[in-house]
Amino acid sequence: MLGKLKELASDALIYGLSTILIRFLSFLLTPLYSNYLSTSQFDFLIFVLAFTTSLSIFYTVGLESAYIRFFKSEHKENSKKAFTFAYCVINIISVVSTVLIAINSELIVSLSYYTHIENAQNLIIIASFIPLIDSLSNIPINYLRMSGGAIKLSIIKLLVILTTLGLHVYFIVLNGWQAEGAFWAQVCANSLSFVLLIPIIIKNFRIGMNKELWINMIRFAAPVIPAGLSSILIQTIDKPLLKIITGSEFAITAYQVNYRLAIPVLLFVSVFDFAWQPFYLKNYSDKNSPQLLGKVLTYFVLLSLLIFLIIVFFTEYVIRLPFFGGKLINPIYYEGLKVLPIVTVAYLLYGFYINFSVSVIVGKKTIATAIALMSALIVNVAMNFILVPEYSYMGSAYALVLTYLTAVLVIYFYGKNYFRVDYEWIRLIKLIIPVAIIYAFVFYISNLIEDMVMMAIIKFIGIIIFLLYLKVSNFFDFEELMTMKQYVRRLRIF
Repeated sequence: MLGKLKELASDALIYGLSTILIRFLSFLLTPLYSNYLSTSQFDFLIFVLAFTTSLSIFYTVGLESAYIRFFKSEHKENSKKAFTFAYCVINIISVVSTVLIAINSELIVSLSYYTHIENAQNLIIIASFIPLIDSLSNIPINYLRMSGGAIKLSIIKLLVILTTLGLHVYFIVLNGWQAEGAFWAQVCANSLSFVLLIPIIIKNFRIGMNKELWINMIRFAAPVIPAGLSSILIQTIDKPLLKIITGSEFAITAYQVNYRLAIPVLLFVSVFDFAWQPFYLKNYSDKNSPQLLGKVLTYFVLLSLLIFLIIVFFTEYVIRLPFFGGKLINPIYYEGLKVLPIVTVAYLLYGFYINFSVSVIVGKKTIATAIALMSALIVNVAMNFILVPEYSYMGSAYALVLTYLTAVLVIYFYGKNYFRVDYEWIRLIKLIIPVAIIYAFVFYISNLIEDMVMMAIIKFIGIIIFLLYLKVSNFFDFEELMTMKQYVRRLRIF
């Protein structure tokens, strides 16, 4: 069983090493925005990117998930027909939607709170090409993901993000294009991704009908549509709601800057998710899969909590490092750092949701994901309206935690009826309680000690105490220890 976990760890390592670098380069856009964009332009950029991100999910209409589910490496022709169907439908929807946005761009601006932004109508049209071109790459990227093309996919993504970063510097820093520069940079980078994936498209594109396959894919995809839209709205709707409720440009920009500081945790969850779905779809039929998949959650939580402590303890030191134009993060946004622990907890809950969703995916009960995420979205909107008037952007952060908690509870209690997974609840409690105690203690001490160096030492000791706790409490059994030692030796070889 632990041998299969090494397979998951190996796939996650390939995705992880490249994704860490890619996300780090992407993270550099945050200090670039905070130092070079005016508050109003930054505010407008946040709004438009939330809009385009939502469109990217809408364009896939669940067919991305359907393609992954119906991809079978041993049935290449059927997989190619699934590729073609998903690719064509997604891109027809993308093109039609982009034309409609261009025609109605003036109406979109008039309905928003950004009529004061110069040339906003043309900026909306430019930005509409971001999700359009992104949709051209969606299914080819998932082909690489499912066919073991982790290295090739990582190289493509790395080239794209390097292009994105370079063009941001050129357009915004050197030419002062503000939000428009960010839009053009993303359009060009997405175009590069599409060009690099053209050989994959040619290889997998097949002309011909397979009515039964198409119907099955649509049936699988239909419940995923509201789930996908709800998922992306959960991640994006708090920003426009925050702007509507508070009417403050600073509130939304301070929230967004510090929200993005939680990227390392989201990065870990995303890397895990990328390797997790192919892993459990390949192994769920094994007789010991309930124990195998349950153990995965234990290891996921262990690593997540360790990353949580590192991020919430030391980010305040990192953001003060020098950067072009000033500090890594503009000091005017430092007061928003208090949202970081809350957003980080929300991302950890999202990781639980990903783990628990295995039961409904394997059981082909994707309606459960729609129920869970739509319920969570309702909670998100309601809690923003309830909490933001009292707590400003902190209310949005609290709402995000309650949102993902709702999704976790619904998907768990719904999914356990369709596929059993033996989660190690006692071991999970043994992880969560010590971390909560360590964080609470350090937070209390930080209110008494102002010296940042002394606090850094205390925080470092807190992490060491957690690692020592794992050892003295005999958290790992003998087989786990031997497997970890073997894996570490393999890493040293590389």
